[in-house]
This record gives sequence, structure tokens and C-alpha cells, in this order.
Amino acid sequence: MALQETEHHQEEDHESMPSEIEGISELPGSPSKWPQRPLLVRPTPNTATEITRIRYSSGADFLEDEGFAESGSLPINGGKECLGRSVIVDFHSSQFVGSLMIRIRDAPKLESIQYQSSSYFDGKKRTFQAVIRGRFRLPLVMRNCVTGQTFRRAGKLPSRWIVNSFVKIFSILAPHLEIDLRSKHPRFLAPLCATAQTVLVERRPEVADLACLDKTFVEPLATSRSSVLWEEGASHASGSKPNESVPSRDMLDFKDDISIKMGRPLGSFSVSQITDGQPIKFMSAYRGQSRNDLEYLWSFDIWHESFFPLASQAHRRGT
Repeated sequence: MALQETEHHQEEDHESMPSEIEGISELPGSPSKWPQRPLLVRPTPNTATEITRIRYSSGADFLEDEGFAESGSLPINGGKECLGRSVIVDFHSSQFVGSLMIRIRDAPKLESIQYQSSSYFDGKKRTFQAVIRGRFRLPLVMRNCVTGQTFRRAGKLPSRWIVNSFVKIFSILAPHLEIDLRSKHPRFLAPLCATAQTVLVERRPEVADLACLDKTFVEPLATSRSSVLWEEGASHASGSKPNESVPSRDMLDFKDDISIKMGRPLGSFSVSQITDGQPIKFMSAYRGQSRNDLEYLWSFDIWHESFFPLASQAHRRGT
């Protein structure tokens, strides 16, 4: 286990992050306009994650807007979508071209989606699943590809012993976790392939079935160098036995807030309070020559309306 916590002096900080990019503010619109309130998912501002198409997993275009264009948000699957009717988001960045499917248990339904009584989450403790499929634009060194959380400002951490317990638990999930909670822009990062629950690599991406992201993925398959799939919060590999002591997305609760369930004796903690209203991310980035230099492969913000008051206060403060 290689757990690394970095320390920074005030003047030694990560590269500054501008507050907005063209057409996208750091603060989303009012939750009253969110199509799937209390939840909202959107590309992270300032990460060059650009949406090219929203479609069903069958390949047909997602035609009904239902307020997504106005809010700048993306559709969230709730797990009960009929096969072929899960919503897929095609996107690209400077280093990656791919597709995203995200599921959050019991996300509000959409009028344009066909649902069934059974759910992907039936019989599962997890509350969240995210699947990325795509290809790199250029060859990259995989050990330099990371995932985790990055923040624009410091949050409000609980007591040190609780933070230490949190770090200990998540270091089991991500043995090479790197943590920086002291700088102006806190973050914690881990190797992408070591953190994803399922990684599939395909030999012939040019003939791959790109309309199958809502199926169940099982390892192992043949390896290759050009097309990849990551699944977080998914089933364990075929023939493998889950390690019940290893934490997972089962710890996230999206009901009244996004909270982390730490179990006894720690209980649950509100993510919005810890992050000071900053959303959590589903992201990956490529680490350059400097360990602080990150180029995002993809990044999507996951908001709950409970984050919005704290985020609005920070926005008014200019932080």
C-alpha cells in the first residue's frame, strides 16, 4: 500500500483555475430549472470536455430536450430504463474521444424514456455506476492516467481523526492514493486502472458495438492498445469473489444530499459540507511532467441541490 499525503506551503500551490470558460459558469443555474432535480450532471467547466451528441444506447438520437439545453445538464439514468433506452453521452477532449453512461439509483424519471419494473440496481448495494468507452487520440502512458477529485477551493473538513479514518478506508480502495488537503486547491488522485472496478480493452475498436454500454460487463477479455472501457461501481470479474472489506460506490448516498456512509462508529457525512458546496466529479486526467500538471481526459460534475446554497455563497465571495 502506497499512501502519499503531500504538504504545501501557502505559496506552493497547484496551477490556478479560472472561474469560468466560454458559455459555462462554475455555478449552475437554479435547481428549480434542473430537469432531474435534485440531481444534475454536466461537463466540468475549465476541463475541455465537450459534448458532441446525446443518444439512446440503441443508437437513436435523444430527441426530447426536457430542459437539458437550458440548464446545460446531461440526462441521468436511474437503472430502470428498458434495454436500449439508457441515455448515452458522446464527448471528446484534447486527448480522448468517448461515450459516457451514468446511473444513479432512483434518479428522477424522464417523460421521453421507456421504463421497466426491474432495475439494474436490484440485488446490489451500490447506488452509482459510470461507464466510459472510447479511445485515446494519441498514445499515452497509462501509469500517468489518474482519477479522483479536484477542487477549486478548500472545504470544511471534519476532525482529524475522522479524516484519518476516511483516508485509511479509501486507501484500501485505491492503494496508491495521493492526498493533498492543505493547499488552496485540494485534491486526491489515484491511478485510473487501479481504481476502476472493470477495465476492458478491445482488439478491433473500429468494429466494436458502440451501442452496448447498458449491458453487464464481465472480465477478462482480450487485450489491445487502442480502445478501452472503464466501469465504476460495476459487477466483479467473472469467477472472482468480492472482497467485502473493500469500500466502493456503496458508500455514496444520493437521497437528501450526497453523503458518504462510513459505517459504525463514524456514521454518515454530508459531502456538500465537506466540499463547501463544490460538486463531486467523475473524471480522469493525464499527469504531465510536473505532478501538479493535469490534462483532463474527461470530467463531469455531479451536483445535488443541497450543494447549491453553499456554492452560491462562495460564488458571491468570489472564491
